[in-house]
Amino acid sequence: LAAETELAADHGTAPGASKAAAARALAGWGPERAREAEAICRLLPVGFPYQYNLPHSAAKAAFYVGFTTRLGLWKLLEKVHKATGLANPLHAPVVVLIQQEPPLAYSRILAAHRHNSRALRLLAKKWV
Repeated sequence: LAAETELAADHGTAPGASKAAAARALAGWGPERAREAEAICRLLPVGFPYQYNLPHSAAKAAFYVGFTTRLGLWKLLEKVHKATGLANPLHAPVVVLIQQEPPLAYSRILAAHRHNSRALRLLAKKWV
């Protein structure tokens, strides 16, 4: 509570002071909850940000191309895995992982997304 009060009292001050107060508040909140909160914030723009009726834009088109690529490759590699037993090097996209039962930790979902991003970058470099 003291860290939250300090953070609230610090509102409107210099950016460096706000960051310091936020860091103290998160440290008092607990490392696991802080890690999960950070993961949620980092997942928001990559999960499915255009699920609502937003105007068309280049960013929206780029998101859908990336999402379709990730989903399509993951599904294709899942079929290869089922047919041959070879491991699928990709995890499901964030929008699929976020809906799993039992729920996965957000930090685990973020780690899976980052793994997929590295794997896709390596694949793109080999093709170019």
